[in-house]
Amino acid sequence: MLQVHLDDLSRNFALNPHNGLKVTAFYRKTKSGKRDVQLLGLATYLEKLAAEVDDFTKVMFKDWMDVMAGKRNLQNGNGSCSK
Repeated sequence: MLQVHLDDLSRNFALNPHNGLKVTAFYRKTKSGKRDVQLLGLATYLEKLAAEVDDFTKVMFKDWMDVMAGKRNLQNGNGSCSK
């Protein structure tokens, strides 16, 4: 079973560098009133990943925002899966 580690700090992926998916840090107490919209895109990406990918070891998680923007494929497209 593969686990995907979500974190805003890259150093936390040290033991499993290929399983890390870096997200932007979110702080609740901001004056700008920003919402954590990245989490919504990430949820959609993870659903797509679970539905379309059999071998997670061939996915470069760092490209998740490009996949959601339509710039890259989950696998075998535009170099998104090469390690």
